[in-house]
Amino acid sequence: MAVYIKQECCRSGGDVQLNVLLDFLLDPSKDLDEHDRLKWCKALIAGGVTFEEFAKTGNILLYFILIYLLFYLLLIFVVIDILLVT
Repeated sequence: MAVYIKQECCRSGGDVQLNVLLDFLLDPSKDLDEHDRLKWCKALIAGGVTFEEFAKTGNILLYFILIYLLFYLLLIFVVIDILLVT
C-alpha cells in the first residue's frame, strides 16, 4: 500500500490524497493506537519495505527526521484546532 501511495504522490495532484490520509492518521482527537495509525505512519516512511528492513539500510536518521516532522504536523493541527475553538 505504501508503494501505491508513493506512486500516487509522484503524479500530478497526488498530494491531495496524501493530505487526506495524513489528516486521518494525524488527527489529534484520535488515539494513535486506533486503526493502527502508528503502523501506517511507519509503513509510509519505509516506502514499500518492512519498517525493519528500512531501519537496517541505514536510513534510521531519515526515519527520525520524518517522525519529528509528523509530530510537528500533529502539533500544528492541535494548535489550529485550539485556535478555532477559542
